[in-house]
Amino acid sequence: MKSISSRYGFVCGYGASIMHEGKRRGAQRSLNMKFVFGFVALSLPLLLMLSVIYGISSSSSNLSATKSVQPLTTYHNITIDANLSDWHNDENLTGKDNANWYLTWNETTIFVGVSRGETFHGSTDDYDVLWVYMDTTSGGTTTSVDWNGMHTLPFSADWCFVFKPRPYGDTDYYWNLRYWNGSGWQTDMPYTGNGGYPAWHWDNGTAEIAIPFADINITTSSAIKFVLYFTNGANNWLFGATPVQNPTGASPQVLTAYWNYSSLGSGIAPNSSGNIVPEASMLSAVFVVVPVVLRYGRKKTQE
Repeated sequence: MKSISSRYGFVCGYGASIMHEGKRRGAQRSLNMKFVFGFVALSLPLLLMLSVIYGISSSSSNLSATKSVQPLTTYHNITIDANLSDWHNDENLTGKDNANWYLTWNETTIFVGVSRGETFHGSTDDYDVLWVYMDTTSGGTTTSVDWNGMHTLPFSADWCFVFKPRPYGDTDYYWNLRYWNGSGWQTDMPYTGNGGYPAWHWDNGTAEIAIPFADINITTSSAIKFVLYFTNGANNWLFGATPVQNPTGASPQVLTAYWNYSSLGSGIAPNSSGNIVPEASMLSAVFVVVPVVLRYGRKKTQE
């Protein structure tokens, strides 16, 4: 009888051990699943941010359904008429606050386009000013033009194109190519692009600018940096910037990102994410977060 009881106790104990192990493993699997779901929930927003930053929706691999197949690299000539239909997908830099910026060039000229996302603002206390800052050589300044306030640029700029569009019939429009001469922004530099003036459509909130290489003393082999944004001319509030990593808000703001090109040659996709400095990589954040989550998960299962 003792032998049978001993065996019975062994069997019961063994069964209880199995049940306990099963519960432990079940709890561990449950905890692992929690971390899996947590990781997925954490990763999806990061990947969504990555898709926005990299402009996946406007990348060179995605062609507009309303356009025929196009060459997706420079050189590309743009007609300066405030009609954005001749721009290619890989020339759309995107921007904040519904602003869509465009950039490309041919063998002699830089072309800039923008869609404001609504009618240009033009009241006395709320009017739009468009800014294109360029760094083409050593020297320059990180201080923007003083237009009811200043901002800090992400590089030492040599050139600035400023444009204030106005409604039809309003003669208070303004555009100017400026150069940093070592001590200040020199105004009224010779501007020959598009016959000396930009093109804009007030109601559609679109504008296009041609900047000849000769006007800013560069060639196709020149390296160049760009940052583009809008301000409210009445108080210098910054908005609509590209690259989108740059801030928005009241003056002064410190811009940190820019578009960088080692040359203005052919065969370049202007909106390639590799042209953004600093290069925005949310994947790096994912690679940092994943090991932390996994290590934390392993620690919890061992407790």
